[in-house]
Amino acid sequence: MALLESKLPRVGTTIFTRMSALAAECNALNLSQGFPDFDAPAPLLDAMARHVMAGHNQYAPMAGVLPLREQIVAQAALHMGINCDPDSEITVVPGATEGIFCAVMASVNPGDEVIVFDPCYDSYEPSIELAGGRAVHIPLTEHTFAIDWERVESAITSRTRLIIVNSPHNPSGSTLSHADLFCRALKNSRFSFTPSAGTYFQLLDYSAIVDTPDTRLAEDWTRQYGLASIPVSVFYQTPPAQCYLRFCFAKSDDVLLEAADILCTI
Repeated sequence: MALLESKLPRVGTTIFTRMSALAAECNALNLSQGFPDFDAPAPLLDAMARHVMAGHNQYAPMAGVLPLREQIVAQAALHMGINCDPDSEITVVPGATEGIFCAVMASVNPGDEVIVFDPCYDSYEPSIELAGGRAVHIPLTEHTFAIDWERVESAITSRTRLIIVNSPHNPSGSTLSHADLFCRALKNSRFSFTPSAGTYFQLLDYSAIVDTPDTRLAEDWTRQYGLASIPVSVFYQTPPAQCYLRFCFAKSDDVLLEAADILCTI
């Protein structure tokens, strides 16, 4: 039987899967992938169990159950000052990557262009390609990871269908408008960094320490120091001169302080 040819032959195992597997193999502190190492709040777990036991476990409406959509509208109004209609402007999706895929597939036609900002989340371009479009990469400014709107203006053509903006930005943590404990604990390290303005990721510039490529260094330090991170060059079409590793700080204080101690010795 002939093997099916992939529609995305350039997309292999993601860096997240590779680094988390390496962290497990080396019994390393895993600050690579963006998942918390602490439990969800007990009242939330209790509520989920209560609703499942009450029979709320069947197929939901395609857009999501109305009470949930109404709560999303309320949260958007409270925290972002955005007014939405729960019936016509809110759709519940099973995850961010799936939501991005649905939005791109519903909006992009063959031949369309979609502007993305490097370093960009690695599901953007595969979704765009599957829709028959082309990703137009614009690098964010060095160090601050801000958008150069003049470059955006010059990149817009008659074929531009979407501009994908996420704020706080993944993977850099910048916003379009402070990171916690972890940055304070790194003040005596040799890394340079701008504290993340959002998300739970922090980029550290190691160019003053070594000149090893970040993809190799992330693996080396996982094995040598027992600390896993994500190389940022994998999020770029054309990587910058800066040398960054990304660390997730959605971890317990003990884990973050242990990680910071390791980084301060490097």
